[in-house]
Amino acid sequence: IEFASILVPNIDNVRTTYLINILSKQDKAVLLIGEPGTAKTVIITSFLQQYDSEQHLTRIMNFSSITTNNFIQKTIESFVDKRVANTFGPSFGRKMTIFIDDINMPMINSWGDQEANEILRQLIEQQGFYSLTKPGDFLHIIDLHFLAAMCHPGGGRNDIPERLKRHFFILNCTLPSNNAVDHIFGSIAKYFCIERNFSPELISLVERSISATRILWQNVKSKYLPTPAKFHYIFNLRDLSRIWEGILQIDAEQCANNLELYLQLWKHECTRVLADRLISTMEKDWFRKELQRIAKQTFGDIYQISIEHDDEVYFAK
Repeated sequence: IEFASILVPNIDNVRTTYLINILSKQDKAVLLIGEPGTAKTVIITSFLQQYDSEQHLTRIMNFSSITTNNFIQKTIESFVDKRVANTFGPSFGRKMTIFIDDINMPMINSWGDQEANEILRQLIEQQGFYSLTKPGDFLHIIDLHFLAAMCHPGGGRNDIPERLKRHFFILNCTLPSNNAVDHIFGSIAKYFCIERNFSPELISLVERSISATRILWQNVKSKYLPTPAKFHYIFNLRDLSRIWEGILQIDAEQCANNLELYLQLWKHECTRVLADRLISTMEKDWFRKELQRIAKQTFGDIYQISIEHDDEVYFAK
């Protein structure tokens, strides 16, 4: 299983999926808004997997700062077939759901407009758009349904035009609670450990490191906020995912149920993901002391004999 595609059910994403399902049955466009790491993309891609490809097609488009209206029109035209005259639609009379990720990413021009999203608005509003290659021809495109996701505007992120936003039913995806975070990564870690036949002692150690990793991440996130000189100090839930993605790449043969080796790996991944972003020696010293403090409280004597020394142990995949 690919780590990035795993969705552990909790009350928030189950509620969101339920609402998307109800709205999609009514052909209502849905827009998910939330901070990075709130599983917006994973929720929608998991929802799209429920469709039978024989009756309902799905496509994914990823917008970026270089996305243009020409790119959108050519991409949409490649998704559909000609039906009658200037009327187009998905092949064999099926319907199609198009998921647009990072819909707010296209550049804003000198007049404050997003040209790429204007042609998308026309497509949703009028079920078609004017051809950019054959001026004057209006292409009718039917049987399309749209889902989209974006981060909260502000802090350098664009917003989408109000004329486009009014066509979407907007759902806000909030960050999960501490218990939900522990449940998500605890379920993933337990699955990987059982699949690789780890010993009960090692599984118990992994379960204890779930909350320790979250606490360390939260402390770093709250202490080091982004500034103009340190604009890259953005710690979100994806960093926690990267830590566990790195830890869970180890095999049982490599670990050999060695508790000390696992703690060295845990320290290595936390340092690589969190501390390597810090730019001053003072900040890195604080992180090292904070990691040692949390590890002593969580692991006790096992930590004393394994990773308290300053010698760094490196892991490569």
